[in-house]
Amino acid sequence: MLAFQDWFVARSATPTVDEVLIPCSGVPGAAICNSIQSADLIVITPSNPFVSIDPILSLIGVRDALAQRRGVCIGVSPIVAGAAIKGPLAAMIQSLLKRPATAAAVADHYGPSVDGWVVEAGDEADIKAPTYSCATVMSDRTKRKDLAGAVLAFAGSIE
Repeated sequence: MLAFQDWFVARSATPTVDEVLIPCSGVPGAAICNSIQSADLIVITPSNPFVSIDPILSLIGVRDALAQRRGVCIGVSPIVAGAAIKGPLAAMIQSLLKRPATAAAVADHYGPSVDGWVVEAGDEADIKAPTYSCATVMSDRTKRKDLAGAVLAFAGSIE
């Protein structure tokens, strides 16, 4: 077993990951879960689900709050054309989920917690939830604004 920073930084994301253990010791304040439940829109950003998003979702009460939300939850895929924009996500999908790194693999990982997916054009295949395809790589301010607008428009279409 390796600590994340040792594996990611000191060992350059080697060896292959067989399991990610998240110690569930955190309890968010009631305001956090209430905010999740009452939000009009929740956006799961294009981050590594295993090491960035799952630790948040594993906090006591957060998954329940997400399941009881009144608003829409939109995910933005961190996989573009079978690759991660940054970091070891593609290799982690292959080793942890035993399947190719695709937007569909990420969508399946989150399951019904996410109502719809914004994915890079061409990455729509096999996603069971509604999808919207557009440019998702945010290499400059204009592209970040365009993606934000696409997420908001898509969320409005599936409410």
